[in-house]
Amino acid sequence: MAPVRVFLGGEGSNELGGWYAEPEYRTESPGVLVELLRKVRGDGWEVVGAVRWMKIRKYRAGKHADPERRNVEGLALMAREHGAEVIAFCRDSDGDRGRAASVEAGIAGVAEKFPDGPRVAGGVAVQTVEAWILALAGRTGTESLGRGKLIAAIEGLLGAAKQTPGYVDVVREAELAKIPGDAESLRVWLARARVAIG
Repeated sequence: MAPVRVFLGGEGSNELGGWYAEPEYRTESPGVLVELLRKVRGDGWEVVGAVRWMKIRKYRAGKHADPERRNVEGLALMAREHGAEVIAFCRDSDGDRGRAASVEAGIAGVAEKFPDGPRVAGGVAVQTVEAWILALAGRTGTESLGRGKLIAAIEGLLGAAKQTPGYVDVVREAELAKIPGDAESLRVWLARARVAIG
């Protein structure tokens, strides 16, 4: 049976790992998204491409839709062009309540516009992916922390390892059953990933 083909989208190297670099310089060193997917399903899938959030070609139909929604739909179109069956992405909310609603509208738009796929393992990290890392390390209340407190807590957790490999190590060592109940955005992402690549 052929592996499930996955296309990644993320804001930076923490999410994308070696897939963050331009295609000619890419490596397969994992970022948070790949490591989270491995937690959900250890094998039977492969990454076939990736794009930085700021470089997604926005979906053109429905130009009245906001840019976040059009980015999610554009990511799905790029995935289809790469023959991918799943998109896996994360977008930081950065305290913007409207961003989460726009991304959710984009996810609904993907299901409507592309009923035969790709499936979506995606969503918004509240406030940032650092909140997910702290939650995976067992800390509660991470989604209510502001950016400054999140960064300070990450530095306290990882020290000098506050880089992608340190984040990946936290994900790798985490027990998903022990994620705090208040890490809602992470739980939503993991539930979608289970359906998308499960």
